[in-house]
Amino acid sequence: MTPRFVQRCHRAGLQVHVWVVDDPRQMHELLDMGVDGLMTDDAEALAEVMRERSVWPQR
Repeated sequence: MTPRFVQRCHRAGLQVHVWVVDDPRQMHELLDMGVDGLMTDDAEALAEVMRERSVWPQR
């Protein structure tokens, strides 16, 4: 996955969803690229990443 690939998909009207991302560092990288969705086996890790990005309610 590259930022250019994500941009090309978006320009073509496609969304980009990535399966299975469990590493918080990778989650941040992919979200920075502009992916539209992440599927994970570690929902708490994703929730923490989203809290760090201020897009998820704090506890």
